[in-house]
Amino acid sequence: MIFEGLKITLTSMVLEDAGLIFGISSIKRGLIETTPAILFCMAGVVLIDTALYFFARFLVLPKRLEKLTEKVKLKIQSSKYKNNFIFISIILSRFTPGLRFPTALTAGHIRISFLSFILVDAVALATWFSIYISIGLQAVNLFSPRV
Repeated sequence: MIFEGLKITLTSMVLEDAGLIFGISSIKRGLIETTPAILFCMAGVVLIDTALYFFARFLVLPKRLEKLTEKVKLKIQSSKYKNNFIFISIILSRFTPGLRFPTALTAGHIRISFLSFILVDAVALATWFSIYISIGLQAVNLFSPRV
């Protein structure tokens, strides 16, 4: 089970959809249970999101780009709705294709608390993977040939 889980983690690090499909396949073949498969999928994505967060946090931008992002950073950090904004942005990015990387990079760059980022990211991931693994397993059951 551990070896199968590590394969799921590595696959989801490259592409979370591929990790999801690989996880569903492993569940259907009886190589791993559903809950560990979800956790291994999440581990891969959290590792990459953490790397992107810290990459952006310590990235030095050119002066022109720094001025542009500084305005956004100040607006978000001074907002009384900062936590709601962060929470909603991360949740929506999880369900919108193509926004995962920019969200993690932005969170790191505007210096959102790492703990806030990773907790909301983990909740969003658990929701995302649970929903789509359930849908995937139902689809496999529906369309797989009966023996």
